[in-house]
Amino acid sequence: MTAPINVGAFEAKTHFSQLLEQVQLGAQFVITRHGKKVARLVAIEEEAVSSSEITAKLSVLREQDFAKNGYFDIRAAIEDGRR
Repeated sequence: MTAPINVGAFEAKTHFSQLLEQVQLGAQFVITRHGKKVARLVAIEEEAVSSSEITAKLSVLREQDFAKNGYFDIRAAIEDGRR
């Protein structure tokens, strides 16, 4: 990863969408105001979901579906997740 690039607040405001595109590609920026660092613009790291969290959520969905329909419809659960 490269070192953050200093960008003035006015320039950051003027070229914000371009900075975001560069951030998506891995760039980092430090926003300055009157030469003083005030903010950092970096990409968000996606939070990993553990298999135990997925299992717990699936169990809840299965129980809710079973209580409602008397059975668990995995295809319906997948389709609901796509909406």
